[in-house]
Amino acid sequence: MSTGWLLDTSALAVARHPEVLGGLGPMLRAGLLYTCPVLDIEALAAARSPQSHRRLAEERRDAYRAVPLSAAVGQRALRLQAGLTRRAHYQALDPNDLIVAATAIEHDLTLLHYQRGFELLGELGELDQRPVAALGSLS
Repeated sequence: MSTGWLLDTSALAVARHPEVLGGLGPMLRAGLLYTCPVLDIEALAAARSPQSHRRLAEERRDAYRAVPLSAAVGQRALRLQAGLTRRAHYQALDPNDLIVAATAIEHDLTLLHYQRGFELLGELGELDQRPVAALGSLS
């Protein structure tokens, strides 16, 4: 059983939809949402000035619990990639997504997302994951 929820940027990208926001809001208020350095870097890439970068970083620190990267995360990401490759899913996830998935596994978190590649890992039994809405149902 997971200890919380790692919120992927693919889920944040569709968070404006009422059905997604309705599910994420209570988790956020309860302090159950997590982030990691890769997700922070992806989110902070949207900053257009030093001030907006600082503000967004502070907002993320206030909103989410943080888990670190580690050598174990890196090794897990390599094993996940090898597992996908053995099943002919050669590029189902990019390297950042593999690290995010490995982070969720290593920290016993469920990954909240809106991306098919994470479902593939879930089907392989490697990842506790949940899409924030049925994939393909949101524009």
